[in-house]
Amino acid sequence: MSGWFITGAALAGLGGLAAVQAFNYLMPSAVIRLLAILRTGARYAERVAGHEAALRALARLRPQLFAALASGSPGRALALSSGEASARLVQDVNAVQTLFVRLSAPWGALAGAAAAIGLTALANATAALLLALCMGASAAGSLLLARRLSDPAGRAAQIAVGSLKTRLSALESAAPELRAYGLETWAVEDCADRARDLDRSRITLTLAAGWLTVWQTAAAAGAVVLVTLAVVSAPAPLAALAILAALMGMDSTAGLASALHQNGAAAQAADRLDALAASPSKTGRNRPRRLRTRWRCWAAASRRPSAWRWSAPPASARPLRSNA
Repeated sequence: MSGWFITGAALAGLGGLAAVQAFNYLMPSAVIRLLAILRTGARYAERVAGHEAALRALARLRPQLFAALASGSPGRALALSSGEASARLVQDVNAVQTLFVRLSAPWGALAGAAAAIGLTALANATAALLLALCMGASAAGSLLLARRLSDPAGRAAQIAVGSLKTRLSALESAAPELRAYGLETWAVEDCADRARDLDRSRITLTLAAGWLTVWQTAAAAGAVVLVTLAVVSAPAPLAALAILAALMGMDSTAGLASALHQNGAAAQAADRLDALAASPSKTGRNRPRRLRTRWRCWAAASRRPSAWRWSAPPASARPLRSNA
């Protein structure tokens, strides 16, 4: 619509004063503004729905994890420091939230690709084929960069957060002894080393996001150039429509690249939460199955608010009270 309007306005300007006065710019302007408002509303509804699903799942997940930890064997519960437990119940659960917020990214990319290819095909079938190849190359390159760069950095960041919190908790509990033996400087340096590891992993993760952005920009520029060369012989309105559709199609893959960038941290957090929920019970027998964080969160997100309220664990799983 924007391509038709821009090209038509340019042709009307070249046609003289009479063409300008006869050109109807109110209807295209109103339609473009309406589509822009609908796009903004659709994005807002998508974000609201994604965060609502995430909050529902997290409201059910944290009590389940705490119940699994409280009903486990004493040795397993005491072996997990307060810092590590805090990292898993806070940072890891928050990282899992991206699994819901970015759940619609692949479908949005597919819808944008289909619309862009269809609009480009109105001008030239060759241009539509070139755009499809560019979008496929963009998605494949983003997937490769995410697996090579983002996934290891995201996993390392989640592990570094737990290590730093564990060390801080241990040193905080030994604060009187550290002060008594004059080891405050050593404790500060030890925590600073753990913090530097976390900073390095986050810097690597940020650099990976930068490389993803560079690749997306280069792919979009290449797609625009190829589509422009393919629609040289097409009518001016259709050529402008094809070029703008190519930009729209390449922009639709940006959400997919962002979701791929966060997959590493989310996968590592889900693995750590599964390991926490799979701790052996007090009777010495292992639990029959793991929590399966990804799928339980997904199921919890689709339930009604009255269905995901946490209920108390059974009496057999509650800690025994001492008569003393």
